[in-house]
Amino acid sequence: MYKTEADFSKALTARLRKEHIRVTRLESHGTGNGIPDMFVDGRGVDTFLELKNDPTISIYSKVIKVAWRPGQKAWMFEYFCKHTLKNCLTLVACCDGIIIIPMVSTFEDNRVYNPTGITYEDLKRFRLSRILDAMQEFFLIHDHCVPPVKHTYLDYVNAFVAEFYPDVDYDPECLWNPDLLDSTVDLKVFNCSKLNIILTLEATILNSKEKEDG
Repeated sequence: MYKTEADFSKALTARLRKEHIRVTRLESHGTGNGIPDMFVDGRGVDTFLELKNDPTISIYSKVIKVAWRPGQKAWMFEYFCKHTLKNCLTLVACCDGIIIIPMVSTFEDNRVYNPTGITYEDLKRFRLSRILDAMQEFFLIHDHCVPPVKHTYLDYVNAFVAEFYPDVDYDPECLWNPDLLDSTVDLKVFNCSKLNIILTLEATILNSKEKEDG
């Protein structure tokens, strides 16, 4: 938990730079209305981050209200609409962890329902850069077929794991609703669910390591 947003920003910047990710602060009186706090790049990461600090909320809250300033949501949603394969992230430091919000919606009344967060304990176990690597853009499976093949969630889950967790023995049904694995993928849904996939894979790695050590 951080006392101020400045404390959160300082700690996050140090953590990212430790992972060899370059951090460029953007917030100043000279920047345009709505531009996020920082731009990060390096090791495959290339995205904008907006930081918020709210120790009154928990990562387990069913709904949170984010204190976006006028213009911030619009700027980040427009960025998503124009780039289609990338999105900005809002990171909210809570009392017990960090909520990561892909800015793929305008979030009516600044409310985010069922947000997904990472506990501070989780952050000690794996690299924050892995989360950013996986969440900053949609995982795109390139098609060279005419007409293009309609990929399923199973295709995207397998491609995601192959890219970021190539050595993990996993069950796709543990990473996605088994009843929907063969459904045609909705990219917005898949992108917003990446953090859940990451946490499940990290738990799988941790459990395997504990069994080996035991």
